[in-house]
Amino acid sequence: MSDGNRGVLAAFAGIAALLVATGAGAFYGSVYAPEKRHYQSVGPNSGQTYPAESPRNGLADVRGIDALAESLIAKPKPRNNDEREQRELAAQESMAVFAYWMFWAVVIQTLLAGGALLAILKDLKQSRESNERALRAYLYFGPIELSSFASRETSDGRRFEVNTAVKNGGQTPAYECVHMGNIVAFTPDEAEAHFGNQREPPRIGMPTPYVVPNGGEVNAAFYSSSDVSESDLIRLRDGLKRLYAYGIVVYHDIFGFERRTRFCFQLESALPQEPPNGGVLTANVLWSLAPFHNDAD
Repeated sequence: MSDGNRGVLAAFAGIAALLVATGAGAFYGSVYAPEKRHYQSVGPNSGQTYPAESPRNGLADVRGIDALAESLIAKPKPRNNDEREQRELAAQESMAVFAYWMFWAVVIQTLLAGGALLAILKDLKQSRESNERALRAYLYFGPIELSSFASRETSDGRRFEVNTAVKNGGQTPAYECVHMGNIVAFTPDEAEAHFGNQREPPRIGMPTPYVVPNGGEVNAAFYSSSDVSESDLIRLRDGLKRLYAYGIVVYHDIFGFERRTRFCFQLESALPQEPPNGGVLTANVLWSLAPFHNDAD
């Protein structure tokens, strides 16, 4: 339990003790009117005799009554029926007052107990969430490598592929992991409009769930959903467009919650020239984080 919640519970306990003491004082003060005299009582079976007017003569000789209790309840015998009725009426009225204040004391104590219970539940929830954050899986993407292939859709176009790894930086495995992604050529305005309305890239191929152990990684690849035309390749080389590689991995942590990690990189270096024979080009190029589609939950 946190120190703050311990302080709240201690305050509740102090207030409750104060209410009990105040209620007891109000009760005894209401039972005995100020005009009634209190006498110093003498313990039972002490061998002493009492004057006729002593309140001790109005009590039964009961063993075990201490001096404090005896002094509170000792009174002279009623002198007549009227005085007896007045005492009974005063006792009934005092009990009504006592019941009234006891009702509010119970209400306040109930509220204080409810507040203490809420504080304990909040502390337990915070502890559980803290433990989950410390133990859950955290998936992220490693460095990406760009590959370029001859297009199978357009003449002189290119098909791009990104190779990366899904890594687990958490303390427990990630289950039912599925990744997907895409590679597109956009102007900055087109990219902002596209990623502002889309949180998930299109699913390409059949999803294949897998497990990433804590501290481990799994290789991942993303293919462009459509080949880049020759005209877009020229714009990429001239700096009018940028190549964006983005993706997402969806997984479940050990506590059963679905988690997502999204990434989006934009190509900062110039697009490498294609080999003259039209073969495969693989290059480690300079990427930077795009100002969108980079988050996790």
